[in-house]
Amino acid sequence: KGSVTEKSAGVDYTVHVGQQPLEASSNTDLASVSYQVDGGAATAVDGFSPDVTDYEVVLPVGTMTGLPVTLTVQAEDANATVDVQANITTNWEMLAQTAYVTVTAEDGVSQKTYAFKFYIQPEDQEPYICLENDLNVLLEDGDTIVVDGQSELGLLAILGGGNLEATSAYIDYTSNTGGSLTGVGAVEGAYPVSALCRAILPASGDSVDMTVSLYNVPSADQGSAQPYKTITVHVVRCDHEWSDEWSSDADSHWHECVNENCPETDNSRKDGYSAHEFKWVTDKEATETESGWKHEECSVCGYQKAKVEIPALEESETPVESETPEESETPVESETTAIWPRGSALWASPGQPWSERLCTAYTTENGNDKSPA
Repeated sequence: KGSVTEKSAGVDYTVHVGQQPLEASSNTDLASVSYQVDGGAATAVDGFSPDVTDYEVVLPVGTMTGLPVTLTVQAEDANATVDVQANITTNWEMLAQTAYVTVTAEDGVSQKTYAFKFYIQPEDQEPYICLENDLNVLLEDGDTIVVDGQSELGLLAILGGGNLEATSAYIDYTSNTGGSLTGVGAVEGAYPVSALCRAILPASGDSVDMTVSLYNVPSADQGSAQPYKTITVHVVRCDHEWSDEWSSDADSHWHECVNENCPETDNSRKDGYSAHEFKWVTDKEATETESGWKHEECSVCGYQKAKVEIPALEESETPVESETPEESETPVESETTAIWPRGSALWASPGQPWSERLCTAYTTENGNDKSPA
């Protein structure tokens, strides 16, 4: 910046030279984006490009729901400002949350917003039905569930995940003997979409068939499509009357229901079901000439395992006879003749009762007087 003065034909010219002000940048691109789940290691957003504004970030199988997600971003232009709206937690796709990053350029006018949708990748799980009060009881097509003394049983139908084709499901029922079903009809979405239905069975013997039809089209198009799979579960009520007698197999015991048409076939759901408690019982003792027998028997129900032989006892060795004691020296007779065997603690008079010997027996030995014992 400055000025230059020149003369030409008697005329003075002054030229001022200055630098034009630079225009403010309009760059709204992000250079990099990474995220952390619950304060863990930073992970770069896969496939990030400054020109693409919408992303789906799929978290690994097994990621827990409800964990906080934080974003770390860097703008290409150091003079741009970045606003991050990322108060989100991990969840399944149907409940996925989205973080937004807005970049405002240096010029204060230009803006660009990026969206990052986070959700957990589900396991490849086939659709299934389970009990409402026990999610570990998975039901297969054709299974029978017996309701004992209840008027209602809750069942959950859960769509699969991963790359499986289940897009929607429809839940229906057939009443066989007065039962009914309450709950939703059509459901759709990504894992773990579930539908809760309850079989209503007001009397013993009532039953319904619950059928889950799975479609690979949205629920709105189910009317013109055929389900690619159906799962039907038979639900029946039986007010059990349990026998007092035990039934058993090799591993466990239980009480059978005495109702003639009881459909319960799963022994583990019957009254008193538990594993045997075995103890050994000897049927015949072994001797030196004959083997014996024993068996294991349940102390609860009396179930017996096969007998096991007890080997005959080995013959004991012939006992060694003790050496004959040396004959005692013949004592000198006195008025009271006594015998004092070697090693004996008392003197004894012939014919004297034992009760008296303890206090009166005395004599002489080889002429030496002995005091009363």
